[in-house]
Amino acid sequence: NIFYGLLVTVTVTAIILSCKHDPIPTQADLDRQTPTVCFQTEVLPLFQSYCSRSGCHDDGTMQNGYDLTNYDSIVAHGVTPGLAANSELYLAMYKTGTTKMPQPTATDLTDDQRALIRRWLNQGAKNTTSCGPTTCDTSKYKFSADIQPILVNYCTGCHGGTVPSGHINLVGYDNVKNTLDNYFDSFVGDVTDPTNNNPMPKNADSLTDCNQQKLLNWINAGYPNN
Repeated sequence: NIFYGLLVTVTVTAIILSCKHDPIPTQADLDRQTPTVCFQTEVLPLFQSYCSRSGCHDDGTMQNGYDLTNYDSIVAHGVTPGLAANSELYLAMYKTGTTKMPQPTATDLTDDQRALIRRWLNQGAKNTTSCGPTTCDTSKYKFSADIQPILVNYCTGCHGGTVPSGHINLVGYDNVKNTLDNYFDSFVGDVTDPTNNNPMPKNADSLTDCNQQKLLNWINAGYPNN
């Protein structure tokens, strides 16, 4: 009996020791395994469009101490590199009431946009400028697949919500069409000519040549809802 008791004890101990499992990966761990997020081309346009508008987190107002116009000022406050869950800049996107960012009266970030910012933070909040080869086919300019994503990432943070900047709303096809029907020349000039007296996006980098050409191709085609 003693022998069998010892045998059982040794067997059970061996089983327990052999059943060690790797720790369950956290969201931060998973995000670090995804393709590198490019700050300059993917994240900065979101902050500039949705957060750094005049009266909020531009370099003049700096509401609550946040200047979200460029990389250095963004990471200087409310950012914990490598841990989005500890970054107030990210947590504010999920708050309610007046503490939520963007403000309830403004256009909200999409789930995909928030996830992109979370991945960037969890990957170390680096000032990444190039993340591998990119291609841009200017022959593809359908509204739903090509044009609307450009507007969502670069424009609707200001030109959306209950009080859109300049009373120009660019959320959804009907609003974009209405803008082009009524302000065709100024819209095209503001978006494609950086020397214009009112270049758009405002206080941000111009759209890439490729995105400008896509937009122009779609407009010149009669801006169809395709």
